[in-house]
Amino acid sequence: MDPTSYLTERVSKVVLHSDKIFNEGARLLAYYEGWREDLPNIIEMAWDTLMRYCIRNKSATYSAAVKLTFASDLIGKKIAKTIGVDHTNIKNTLSLGDLLLETFLQDNLVEIYREYEGIKAPYMVRITNQSDDIKPVLIGTSFEPLAPITSLHSDLTKEPFIKGWSDNKLFKQFLNTNFIRALENLHIS
Repeated sequence: MDPTSYLTERVSKVVLHSDKIFNEGARLLAYYEGWREDLPNIIEMAWDTLMRYCIRNKSATYSAAVKLTFASDLIGKKIAKTIGVDHTNIKNTLSLGDLLLETFLQDNLVEIYREYEGIKAPYMVRITNQSDDIKPVLIGTSFEPLAPITSLHSDLTKEPFIKGWSDNKLFKQFLNTNFIRALENLHIS
């Protein structure tokens, strides 16, 4: 079973406006209009997020591994923003992240295990297989010419061009300075 069909099956079981208790992540996805069409994109975003943080985590005992709750929350935040759900609510983010991790687990793409012996040992997620069905998403990459920089946030990623900056008015004061022109040159190349 591929991740898309497993997730489609899980979300399709949700009866909207019902008192029956469903998986919260599946319920949140079911309320998202157009979830069927966006499911492959949602799975790709979740896989890309998991891969990025598994590879980035240098302190893990095993290579390509990350703490389960951390991964679930990051995936959940990314998906929650995409489907328009409150991404600051930990219940929403963990339920969405857990649902996507469950999807990967069912397809044997990941393994969940304890980091070390003991009942207080954290759970870890390790990538075990690379699915050919899931293509990594190139975040911040465009194959079309980009518009000139006119504000602090990138039109492509919605993130600030300069990490840690949040004041758009202050940024606009620096638009004609050398470092913003250099950023512009990097941006268009």
